This record gives sequence, structure tokens and C-alpha cells, in this order.
Amino acid sequence: MKKVARFFSFENKTWMIIISAIAALFICFVADPLVEATYTVDLQYINQEALGLKELALSDSTNYTNTITVTVVGRKSRLSNLTASDIISKADFAKISNDGAIILDTPTLGNTVGAYVLSYSPAVVYRNVVYTGETPSKTYNIVAHFQSNIIDEYELIHYSLTTGTISTKSVSDALESKGGLTEDQINVLINSINKVEANILVEDRIEPYTDSVALTFLDKDGNVIESLSSICYIDVDVIIGKRLSVELQFAGQLEEGYYIISSAPSPLSVSVYSLTNPGFLATLDSVVLTEVVHLDGKNGSFTANVGLMLPDEVSVFGNDSKTVNAIVQIGKYDSKSINMSTEGIEISVSDIDAGFKFSVDQNINVKLYGKSEDLAKVNVDNLKIVVDGNNLNVGQHVCNFTIEGLPEGVYLSSSSTITVNVGR
Repeated sequence: MKKVARFFSFENKTWMIIISAIAALFICFVADPLVEATYTVDLQYINQEALGLKELALSDSTNYTNTITVTVVGRKSRLSNLTASDIISKADFAKISNDGAIILDTPTLGNTVGAYVLSYSPAVVYRNVVYTGETPSKTYNIVAHFQSNIIDEYELIHYSLTTGTISTKSVSDALESKGGLTEDQINVLINSINKVEANILVEDRIEPYTDSVALTFLDKDGNVIESLSSICYIDVDVIIGKRLSVELQFAGQLEEGYYIISSAPSPLSVSVYSLTNPGFLATLDSVVLTEVVHLDGKNGSFTANVGLMLPDEVSVFGNDSKTVNAIVQIGKYDSKSINMSTEGIEISVSDIDAGFKFSVDQNINVKLYGKSEDLAKVNVDNLKIVVDGNNLNVGQHVCNFTIEGLPEGVYLSSSSTITVNVGR
């Protein structure tokens, strides 16, 4: 009992502090709780002179938002004294966009403390404005379409427009120059443009030429704006030519035992034209030959740059050097050696009655080349050695020979020889 009495004694301040804190909490959360309150606040428009700097002007000074709704949170005692006139909300014309939108800053509560703005609506207001400056010029790409009357063996190989774009200012200037329309009517036409086209009719002629083409203006629905027909023109330069296939020419022999897997020019065809003598194109065949691609001693794939056999009067579009690449892929044959009997050998002569007698070695080793699947078809029993005995005199001769009966795709080595004895 003495301890309890001592705790609540006047000298012990702890119990007094605790009671004070409890009382304060009671007053704060029960007697003066947090509450929300909603106010209708007059909207203040400021810095109207900033419209002039943006080349804007108000077009309607009556139809606009002049109040906003603001929700505030705070102690009940604080909000009891807060009125709508204490809340400040401003719309700053310095922040207006070209379409009249103004984003509002968060409203302020003046000198009120212990409260804050929870939300406000609207966050964006609009004013009807008009642009007072010169309408910015818009640029459109010109889309070219072609209709060709060129005869079959010729083609359009190049065209160029004097310009690939046109600005609405150029159209407006052309309309003003033509006359007959007010400024408002011109603006309506300009604002209706969505696409610009150039419809080019390629004439039935083979010489290069320049033509003036009227531009076609389309609206957003794809309809032609007839009032803008024959208003603006551009020049188009046209080159007509002839497409020729490229054919490679070869000379020489690959190293023995090798063969061409494939060969092709790059490009496969070229477009040719003539500025000085267009009629000369009519004399050209549909195929142009290349200068010779040399194969001598080649034993691997290669690329060679070769000239086109074209006359000086003719140019190749995009190819001032008049050359192409010859791309040659080379493969290596398999080989096979076989022993053949010379029995039954055929020695052909021009005059059998010459009285010469021929004899050869008993057997001969023969080397063959070809793909493995073709070499597998070789049957020695079906082969026959043939020697050209013409112009052989008495004596011993080392001769080349051929073999009859070899399967297609199998070749005799050029180094294969046979010794022939000639007597009387």
C-alpha cells in the first residue's frame, strides 16, 4: 500500500504525464478527429497576356470552366474555419497548349495548417482558342504511280522527280496566284489534304525525256480534291532502256581432274540505254556476252571481273565500268585406275593397204576421272582402246588413245599413252 500511495503522491510526476498523454489522445482522435470536406472553388485564370506570345487568342470568352471541386482532409477544428474563398486554384495561360488545354496545379489552402488537398476535379480545363500567326506549312511525300505504254522489249529503267515532296505553302501560293478563292476557302482546301500523288504515263518512246506532271491531291477518304487539280506540277526525268541477259564465255582447260560445278554472272542481267543514239538499242540481241573467262590451270572456285561486250554508244545503268562478276564453282573428280589388255586393240589408219604392221604392249594401265557414282559403272569388258595410226611411220611411237564404251561422265586422263611399234 505504501508503494501505491507513493506512486500517486504529489512528488511523483510520472502518473501526471501519463494522464496528460491519454487526455491529449482523447482530444485528438475523439474530440477532434480527421475529416474530409469538399468545396466548390472559383477558378482564377492568370497570365492572359501569355496567349499573344504563343500567337493564340480566345475565340469564346463565355463558355468555359470557372469552378472546380476540391476535397480537403484535416482536423475537424481546422476545417470548421476553412471556407471556399480560402482555397486558391489557378489556370495559367502561360501553360496552355495549341488545342486550348491547361493543366491545373494543385490548389493551395492559403494560411490554413493541419490540412491538405486530397483531390481536385477537373485536373485539366480547356479554353477555345484560335491561332493568330501564319499557319505552319506541312510537307507531304509525293507518291509516284506509273502507267506504261512501252513496247515489250523495252522497260522503264530509271526516273527521277525534280522534288520528292511538296509543302502546303507551295499549294497555298499556287492557289493565291490563280485567284478566285478567299483566304478561308484556301485554308479549307489546304487542311483537307491527306496524300499527294504523281500519276505518270510513260510514253512509247526509247529516248530519254522530261515530262511535266500535274499532282493529284487526295483527302483522308482517298477522294480526289478536284479544286486542287492542275494547280501544282513537277518535272519527271525518264530513261527508257532494254534489259539484256548476261552470258559468260569460257576459254582454256581446268587442271586435269577438276570440273565446273556451276557458273553464273552477277548480276544475271543488265539494263542498258543510250543517250546519244537511242535507236541503237533496237540492234541489240536480248543476250549480251562477256569477255572470256580463262580457266587454264584452275583447280578451285573463283570469281573474276569481266567486261561486257557492248558498243560504246550503250551505257549500263548503275554500272559505269560495264563489267560483271563471273562466279565459278569448281569441284574435283574422283579417279580410278584400271588394267586393260591390248588384245583386240583397234588402230585406225587412212590406208589399210599401206602394208604397215602394228604391235603394242600386252597390257596398259588406264587412269579415269569422274564422279564416284559414274566410275562405279565402268565395266572393263565393255571397253575398247582406239589408237589413231595415221601419219605413223616405221618405228616406235608413244601415242595418245581413246576408249570406247566409257559411261557418260567418265573421262580418260590426258596423260594416258600407249607405245605402238610400226613395221612392214
